[in-house]
Amino acid sequence: MNRCKLRIFLLCLFFVFLLASCSITQEFPLCRVFTLQLDGTALPKGSIPYSTWIKIDPTIKDLKIRTALVEGKGYKFKIGICDRNNNGIFSEKNKDIISVNVFDSNNMYLTNSISCGKLEGENIIEFNGLFFKTISIDSFGNYIKIRKIKSKSSNFEQLKVIDRVPNILLEKINGTYSNFQDFLKEKKYIYVEFWATWCPPCVEGIDELNNVVIARSDLLVILLNANEEKEAIKDFLHRFNPQCIQALSNPQIEKHLHQNGYPYGVLFDKSGKPILFGVDPKNLLNTLTLYEKK
Repeated sequence: MNRCKLRIFLLCLFFVFLLASCSITQEFPLCRVFTLQLDGTALPKGSIPYSTWIKIDPTIKDLKIRTALVEGKGYKFKIGICDRNNNGIFSEKNKDIISVNVFDSNNMYLTNSISCGKLEGENIIEFNGLFFKTISIDSFGNYIKIRKIKSKSSNFEQLKVIDRVPNILLEKINGTYSNFQDFLKEKKYIYVEFWATWCPPCVEGIDELNNVVIARSDLLVILLNANEEKEAIKDFLHRFNPQCIQALSNPQIEKHLHQNGYPYGVLFDKSGKPILFGVDPKNLLNTLTLYEKK
């Protein structure tokens, strides 16, 4: 009898220890369904500053976005659910929006990107090779149920948390290729700017970019053109002599970096982690200075 009680006691002690470990690391074991409270809030993020966006579309300021933190060993990111049609319901398929972002951002992207999409029956989220599936969302936006899975399902669109420089091949206008992650060897800040010859603000900003590169020897600038003719780009840039890498954009890069306008910039730190998406090129130097003061 005493042995039986001892076994029961030891078994209970084991389960208490197991639960305590899970609560400390917030680990998500495979297959188990977890309920996360959607108790955070975020501002919608587009290709233009929020203050400008609400002037163009006043309904944006009324959008409700509820967020939850997903955290465990080797991953930490936010899920945001947006009531896109402002009717108080957060779970409408093909209407409401799900977005994922790095955990320390208070913005959730609602533009066409790899980190954002419409709610489906289930949505798949990928973070550094780990996969999560949304199971259900409370209609009133109070909670979301998710499950950690072994691999993605081909039946649903996959969302990806962008937490570092993407592993994508880049075509330079001189005909050579480089992977974005190759530039991490430089151990510099990386600034990517999408531009076009027909975009006056883009053109006006090239000289200023040169000045920033001269002032900051620890900054690498990549100019991504809107896929115009290579020779036309070379001829156009010849008079500016930009001190940067000149390359072509493509849909894969644009979706990974949330691009949805011109000019549009993304700044990464020296380890390749994003500092800010949607950098105003005129404020690049100030953005760097503010980041370093944190």
